Amino acid sequence: MAPILIIILFAVLGFAIVSVTGYSSKVKAFAQGIADGEGFGVPDALPTDAHNPGDLELGDLGKGYTAVHHGQTYSGTINKKTIFGSDSEGWNALYKQVDIMLSGRSEFYSTDNSLADVARIWTGGDNPSAWLNALLDNIGSTNSSMTLGEYANS
Repeated sequence: MAPILIIILFAVLGFAIVSVTGYSSKVKAFAQGIADGEGFGVPDALPTDAHNPGDLELGDLGKGYTAVHHGQTYSGTINKKTIFGSDSEGWNALYKQVDIMLSGRSEFYSTDNSLADVARIWTGGDNPSAWLNALLDNIGSTNSSMTLGEYANS
């Protein structure tokens, strides 16, 4: 019975490790660019306070997460932005979103979208040029007309 238990634990824990660390360097660089563009890590910035490096709007996760932003306590979301329980949880959500975008499985982004298009869509028009520059710096490119598909396959 002990060997079976060990195999089950390995399978479960092994899967958890893959799901957290299994994203490509392209996904991670793109996600870091998004986080920098959103101001994650800046004290008192909403993405920092909400443990949400991508400033994702996924709704209230129903886990009772709270955050203090500009002296006010919020539960579930801050201005529609999801509050995550930790930075790690927020990063994993962002990695997943970027992976979906780069693999062509997104409902909002096409692999034919240029990076400039992505910046306009992601930011809702709120300073997309600064956001785009942060993204380009992190992925090591100056080509704002590169598409998501071209980046994914480069």
